[in-house]
Amino acid sequence: MSTHKAAIIEGPGQQYKISQVPTREPKADEIRIKVSSCGVCYSDGATVYGKWPGVSYPRIPGHEIVGRVDKLGANVDATRFPVGSRVGAGFFGGNCFKCDECLKGDLAGCSKMGLGNAVGAVIDGGFQEYVSLPSSAVVRIPEGGESDAEISPLLCAGVTVYDAIKNADYKSGDLALVQGIGGLGHLAIQFAAKLGMRVVAVSGTSDKKDLALQLGAHDLWTSAEAVEKAQQFGGAKLIITTVTASKAMSEIIPAVARYGTVLLVGVPTDGGLEASPVVLTTRRAQIKGWFCGEPNSIEETVKFALLKDVKALIKTFPLDNIQEAWDDVLTGKPKFRNVIVF
Repeated sequence: MSTHKAAIIEGPGQQYKISQVPTREPKADEIRIKVSSCGVCYSDGATVYGKWPGVSYPRIPGHEIVGRVDKLGANVDATRFPVGSRVGAGFFGGNCFKCDECLKGDLAGCSKMGLGNAVGAVIDGGFQEYVSLPSSAVVRIPEGGESDAEISPLLCAGVTVYDAIKNADYKSGDLALVQGIGGLGHLAIQFAAKLGMRVVAVSGTSDKKDLALQLGAHDLWTSAEAVEKAQQFGGAKLIITTVTASKAMSEIIPAVARYGTVLLVGVPTDGGLEASPVVLTTRRAQIKGWFCGEPNSIEETVKFALLKDVKALIKTFPLDNIQEAWDDVLTGKPKFRNVIVF
């Protein structure tokens, strides 16, 4: 059996190990992808540290995969996924098309596969030269446009913010605050602006104002002034929180407008949110979480990004330097997404 290079986590909390692994044949409903790029995401930590339900070891992380179809399983439609065509995959592990959620059309909620078959956590992901995945987890990517490495972050970070904003309740010209200008935030600013909102970035300091304006924001407010300034406009119809600190999230909630939404796309790791019931009830406002990532949403995200020139800002690394790329993410250094290229 032939082999290929992969970056493996052999147990919780261990560092990446570069090894040769078997290049297995795809199962009947799988597609084997020759990987050209795979983004390094903070949520890879769920695999690295053993936090994801169902994770086992050894495991190959990576869930922002872009590459080319190398081989099809016997049951895969070759007209939909021709050999050599540009494809990708995110965190979502596919659909069973049999559970209640799938039958109701709620593909993101698949209870049989989906997150229970998470790419790079429950099944091996894209930090390897070849990966075989369920065909229902694979997305088609248009030819041309941005490079594979630039596309990779759209398959997790991009779809996370785009799909959340697109499904929120707002009108063109409404005020949207984007809290945080990092891996999620720099994409959220672009998507919200391209979707027609008046976007103000919110950051701890004003140092990133020029960058925020270049990304499409109309202004930048510091965290200390955001609530007061937002209320001068009647509040923000949409607050997109991309940070992972619950205290920072809690502090921006009073900036919400009447009938507004505080949209959680970052996941706090240091405790729960604190929100004033008076603010939420008197303004009829809501705090809303949003998970997505099924192939239809990813394909729409990529098409929109290519059409509207939404770009992920990236730094690339070879697979041999995966540990450096991961350590970089943990220390918050990326500007703004690290990507492994092959």
